[in-house]
Amino acid sequence: MPSSLPAAGGHDQLIASNRRKTVLLVGGDVLLLAASGAALGYWLGNGGVGAAVGAVIGVVAGLIAALNSPSIALALTGARKADGSLPEVQSVLDGLALATGSTAPTLYVVDDPAPNAFAVGTRRRTSAVAVTTGLVPMLSRAEMEGVLAHELSHVLDGDTRLMTFAVGTAGLLAIVADISARLGFWSSIADDDNDNGPGALIAIGVTLLAFLGSMAISGSLSRTRESLADANAVDITRNPGGLRKALEKLEANHQVVTHQSQATAHLWIESPLSQKDKRRKWADTHPPIGERIDILRALEGLPQGRRGPVDPVGDTPGAAFLEGPATGPRPGPEGPP
Repeated sequence: MPSSLPAAGGHDQLIASNRRKTVLLVGGDVLLLAASGAALGYWLGNGGVGAAVGAVIGVVAGLIAALNSPSIALALTGARKADGSLPEVQSVLDGLALATGSTAPTLYVVDDPAPNAFAVGTRRRTSAVAVTTGLVPMLSRAEMEGVLAHELSHVLDGDTRLMTFAVGTAGLLAIVADISARLGFWSSIADDDNDNGPGALIAIGVTLLAFLGSMAISGSLSRTRESLADANAVDITRNPGGLRKALEKLEANHQVVTHQSQATAHLWIESPLSQKDKRRKWADTHPPIGERIDILRALEGLPQGRRGPVDPVGDTPGAAFLEGPATGPRPGPEGPP
């Protein structure tokens, strides 16, 4: 039996909590980068001076990566600005922003047949929401509303600030870990005496542990955000069926996005990793999609563990947005029916 749906509301407390977690996440990752840089510097510089220089470089690189994390995330996923190419999707996004009294994020598109979506940004006014080309023809208007409301919720609650920063710092840790492993391999081949063997092992071990630790932290933070974003999407649209049907379609589709990366996996509405990658429970970025669907089904009074019903329109690829005017979102409890 899945847990009950998290209560939507208390956004001020949630935003404050996300700000604290952002500081802790970025600070923790920068410290991990400093430790990795120190280990590499000690090995390559052969002493304490090298370690100090490496630590400073790690800190500076981490801060730069954090500040540029939105552009890094968009580049890693292959996203580009929609620039009017998806007017129906833009219309839905604008409507949701109007209903929530917020500024609509910039719409991006990822040229990929796998259906998925994500949001990035360190500030509300410069945030972005991206959808794949495979998602658009698969969903009806109500289903697209549910997906975009989920992503907009991430923006409004400050989730994107937290998780976008994680992309920059975690991605840099992955690069450092890869460099350490490669340098250690070639060093062991080139150095017949292998005097630096212990130093190489320490450097590789520290960077790999730092990367794995960062991924575990990012994953755990992301898992708690997805269920709440589902709840808030229902609160915005007043229609649990829209998001529920969208998630059921995502669950049934086994395509994975081309530009998949552990560093960006936590951003997407549904994990973009292959089934093999999803078996790494320690790095899970999402709660089980079946659990999320069952929670939404419970709100509709539908039996859990089953799938459907679905609308006749919107189930056929290419039939998106043919339902006509959307049933939601509504401005709020005090707004007009």
